[in-house]
Amino acid sequence: MNIIDLATWPRKSQFEYFKQLSEPHFSITTSVNVSDLVRWRKSEEISLFNTTLHCIMTAANAVPEFRFRFHKDTAIEHEVVHASATVPIDGNRFAFCSIEYVPEWEAFNANCVDALDKAKMQTELREHIDNSDDWIF
Repeated sequence: MNIIDLATWPRKSQFEYFKQLSEPHFSITTSVNVSDLVRWRKSEEISLFNTTLHCIMTAANAVPEFRFRFHKDTAIEHEVVHASATVPIDGNRFAFCSIEYVPEWEAFNANCVDALDKAKMQTELREHIDNSDDWIF
């Protein structure tokens, strides 16, 4: 984790603006063609969820700003951020699931399979992460 020097940070004015808002969130939606990914994962018989999540997390970890977190007047950059997802469970309900991100596909896929299997065994919704903020939801 790196602490950002706000005095020299080029995006300080954006930080100053958004930190004063009660809900300083921003959202973007776009269409993405994943046809090649769908064909590849079908040929390999691999979960579309796992492959898509790996692509999303690889992209998120490649952009420093997606790894930034803000605590009052402090900005930090995590070296890596991880995935937090919801998983359907019995009774038309869902459970939270934490998936550790690693760049290597095989290791990430193994993390997904293990985390999803554990999450599917839950019988009630419960918090699944500690107070760390190195998560993408």
